[in-house]
Amino acid sequence: MAVVVTILYASKQIRINKNIHKETLEWNRKTVTENELNNRHDKEIRSFLTKKFQAYVEKGICKIPLVKIQDAIRDEIDIQLQIHSYLNRYERISRGIKNGLYDRAMIISAMKYVIVKVYFNYEDYIEYRRTIANKNSWKHFESLAKELNNEYKIHTDPSEE
Repeated sequence: MAVVVTILYASKQIRINKNIHKETLEWNRKTVTENELNNRHDKEIRSFLTKKFQAYVEKGICKIPLVKIQDAIRDEIDIQLQIHSYLNRYERISRGIKNGLYDRAMIISAMKYVIVKVYFNYEDYIEYRRTIANKNSWKHFESLAKELNNEYKIHTDPSEE
């Protein structure tokens, strides 16, 4: 009889600990997400690229023509590094959501418009880079941006209207 009571008690403790760990994991996920949202390390890059492609970025969600990006890179090679750093941030966030590191609802609430806007601004460049380098570049970012766009109807392609 004592063995049965011990097993029942141990089982109950395991369930309690499971719930505590689940709550702790969720709290940690929200904390990490909040830290990422507050991390503005791309502020200078965003400002630099906004000035460089101001005529297109100020219009909101529109593509920056590939030729304009290529010309800018030809004039100043550091621009390519800036663009890649900028896009890599959104790829990292998208992977974090996919792998459960970041809280999806918090990211979407705070960044859905920006994610879609940045993707469509640089869509032609992303496709170009895939043809000359890694065919999987920024795939998670693309997937999230398109998913958010389909769900929230943030951007419509003028050619489809």
